[in-house]
Amino acid sequence: MKLIVVLFLCLSAVYADDISKTFQQIAQDYGYPFEQHFITTSDGYILRLFRIAHGKNQESSNNNSPILIQHGIFDSADFVVSHGEDKSPAFNLADQGYDVWVANSRGNKYSRQHQTLNPDKDSEFWQFSFFEMIQDYKANIEFVLQTTGAQKIPIIGHSQGTSSMLTGLSLESSWFSDRVTLFISLGTVTRLDHMTSPLLKIL
Repeated sequence: MKLIVVLFLCLSAVYADDISKTFQQIAQDYGYPFEQHFITTSDGYILRLFRIAHGKNQESSNNNSPILIQHGIFDSADFVVSHGEDKSPAFNLADQGYDVWVANSRGNKYSRQHQTLNPDKDSEFWQFSFFEMIQDYKANIEFVLQTTGAQKIPIIGHSQGTSSMLTGLSLESSWFSDRVTLFISLGTVTRLDHMTSPLLKIL
């Protein structure tokens, strides 16, 4: 319950000073450890996975509990570090003793790479939906488990990150249940047929 309360309190207005910075710049400017990893999915997408392994004033520890966070549509990992030091979920979780891993979906500004496709020239790069994005979750989960030695991890998803996770839970429930302890779903999206926004309908 404490974890959920922290997340809702943190997801407020974006901190103006952080808007133009990258995830790495924001983390390092506030004094948090930063790691970047490149993960390849089963269908060839090369994703960037960021890590804040421990809190600002903590020693490096292998005992911190790993947790994976997945952003929503038109977004990136920046959404969990761009609310100022006190209100950013990634920093709060790290200070509470979590080993924080933050994913970037295929096609976002940090994950525009593929083994054979060019996102600027090949339309095939963009031919994916929630179903294909299950592979993003699977690749990131496997990497976190292998790197940390954890048997299972909790996951936080926001908006589109909930849609792809729920799709995975529906289609490959046993795979996810073997590796995920808890799924926290923020701004959950399960259906799109009741949208009233003309812009969203066009998109």
